[in-house]
Amino acid sequence: MPPAARPRRGPKAVAIDTPQDARSARRRRVAGRLPNGLTLACLGLGFLASLAAGKGEIGPALSLLAVAAVADGLAGRAAHGWNLTSEIGAELDSLASVLVWGVATALLMHHQQLAGLGMRGILLAGLVAVSAAWRLCKGDVQTGAKVYDGLPLPAAGVVLVAAVAFEVPVGMLSALSLALCAAMLAPLPYPRISGKLLWVAPLFLSLGAAAFGWRPGWALPGLAGLAYSLFALFLPRPVRGA
Repeated sequence: MPPAARPRRGPKAVAIDTPQDARSARRRRVAGRLPNGLTLACLGLGFLASLAAGKGEIGPALSLLAVAAVADGLAGRAAHGWNLTSEIGAELDSLASVLVWGVATALLMHHQQLAGLGMRGILLAGLVAVSAAWRLCKGDVQTGAKVYDGLPLPAAGVVLVAAVAFEVPVGMLSALSLALCAAMLAPLPYPRISGKLLWVAPLFLSLGAAAFGWRPGWALPGLAGLAYSLFALFLPRPVRGA
């Protein structure tokens, strides 16, 4: 008997993108650019703050750093909260962090209070910048760890900028700088804290006020960073390697 004829297969179904699908894809592309755009804004603001601090324009530098801190915080929440992280975004975030909380902060400290110490002031400002760079690179190679190895750079930076905003005595600023640099460089575990927007909203509001030149707006972020720096080691934290 001749073999039974095989049934003919119809043409393969071709997926057709509807206008709604196209709009959804466009919205995803736009949303994906948001974290990188905010990080680029933070990077540019950090550069402008460095220029202002280098000229001794402390008020504008503090305002620019406040806006940069808001942009940095919103970029992080957009990237991780909406799962929009990317490799280029991580590199941009590293550059922005070291410029804002390392270079600009060190220049601000030097021209506001440390210049009177001569070479000691220069070395102390340099130590802040170098410690920030080292801590950042150390954090980049430990991506995915459940704890921070060393005090996170933004926490140290916001405390130092707040100290400059309130013009603390130069001796206190020097001691605070040395302590925070040691906390960044030492292999001390700090827990990751991912607060809800409702909890961090007061920090954003305070920084927003500081962006308009109201120096007391740095008080709440500075106190939050100081509390994290001092008390994080005494909080329950996950075991390394778990």
